[in-house]
Amino acid sequence: MNTVKSKYTVSSKKKYFYDTILSRIILCNYNSGDIITEKSLVDEFLISKSPIREALIELCNEGFLKSIPRFGYEVVSFSEENIFQLTEYRTILECGYLETHWDSITAENIQTLKNILQANYAERDKKAALEHWEHNSEFHLTLISFSGNAFIYKQLKSAMQYLGVAYAQAYWINLHTENIVSECECHKRFIHLLETNNKKEALECLHQDIENFSKIENQNN
Repeated sequence: MNTVKSKYTVSSKKKYFYDTILSRIILCNYNSGDIITEKSLVDEFLISKSPIREALIELCNEGFLKSIPRFGYEVVSFSEENIFQLTEYRTILECGYLETHWDSITAENIQTLKNILQANYAERDKKAALEHWEHNSEFHLTLISFSGNAFIYKQLKSAMQYLGVAYAQAYWINLHTENIVSECECHKRFIHLLETNNKKEALECLHQDIENFSKIENQNN
């Protein structure tokens, strides 16, 4: 019996194929410009088209694939220009929020950020690069959520998701490893600056943190 058919429910099959295809993109099993077809995946996994198609469509919506009608799905490259623009966008969005909402950040908000660090970095062990990015994203998304602006939160989440895959793929290409030792020193310092009401240095720290996560050479310290 096919393992996908036996192990996964209908509702989880889409996620299974989404994760499988995304992992292959990150590890360069699918390279930029490669064409993925529904038929090739159906033949490989011996399963119906529906969950595979749903996964491919979601990956298109998130910018990782491009649909070519009656041909297949092209793997999209992570261009330096796209990464630069999204990093610049994050800087404007997150630092702008912090600048204008500084006085509204509460002690409870700060404790929430502390709890995230404690949960995600309790053990200094190796994590997959994408998991590391997800922990980083949780911190930044939680910070922006204090604004109460659902639109801003949604836009940042979309940017973080795209950058996370680019980050994981770049880590694999440059260092040929999926796993890294997760660090949170910048986030710890940022929290300290919030607690001591040091707005100027907190803004600089946040800006530097955003820049660091876009540069592969800064991510294995």
